[in-house]
Amino acid sequence: MITDHALYRQLKNAYTSENLTKISEQILRLYHHKQYEPLRALASAIGVPEHYEGRQLLAKLMMLYHPDRLGHYQRSLESDSMNDIRHILIALRIISLFEADTATARQDRDPDLPEEEHVWEDPEDACDPDTPEDDAGRDLYYGENDNSFYTLFKKSMYGRTNIILPSCLLEDIDELELANRGIDNLEGLAYCRHLVTLDLSGNTLTNLEGMEGLGCLEELYVAENRIGYIDALSYLGRLRILDLSGNEVDDLSPLLELEHLELVNLSENPVPRYQIDLLKARGCLVLF
Repeated sequence: MITDHALYRQLKNAYTSENLTKISEQILRLYHHKQYEPLRALASAIGVPEHYEGRQLLAKLMMLYHPDRLGHYQRSLESDSMNDIRHILIALRIISLFEADTATARQDRDPDLPEEEHVWEDPEDACDPDTPEDDAGRDLYYGENDNSFYTLFKKSMYGRTNIILPSCLLEDIDELELANRGIDNLEGLAYCRHLVTLDLSGNTLTNLEGMEGLGCLEELYVAENRIGYIDALSYLGRLRILDLSGNEVDDLSPLLELEHLELVNLSENPVPRYQIDLLKARGCLVLF
């Protein structure tokens, strides 16, 4: 049985920039060559649910082993969260097996063929190879004082913003919580086109421009912002649950054509009573 002290030492040695880079590079290489079975084996071994596939699986694995997550893991290691982060020990063993297989394959290859090169810093390696060149791996970093969704997503995930985060890694995220982050605009949210649940409560949004392309969204929580205009919601045909409480909405017209809307929280909004009645007449439960 491994003692807490022994486990701490193992994890301390495992969580290095070099190891995270090695794991990330191998994940990207396997994905680039469409070797999905080894990726699935790695994911299964570390406890990633089976429903993650394709780019969603890539995004999940990269969120775990991106080199810029090192600071997060080092903090977790010092806060008695060792059992939650010991998956790297399994990942390193499996990656070593993958590397051994790769080395064997290289011995059997034609020596006259050029060696494959892989550079982690190139974001295109993480993206769909069919993505147009101008859009592949596009990054929307605007600066340290930018309060956009995209920048504060990076800050939330990695603790800083001056990193490259390929936009394609956002595409298959289906659930996201970024409440109380100081977000004042939704630049970059359009890349999260497969979101099903989104919580942006407690930010400083004044409108919802940028949500128009989130056609999969079913649950949206944007309470306690400064939202006055909700025109973008008219495009969210699958929306079922909406929390707009504590905002400045005075026109519900964009909601009246949403056929699947089941529950809307409109408390503390200056909404006309007749529009509330129209929503209720459509079978929607309205809190006001």
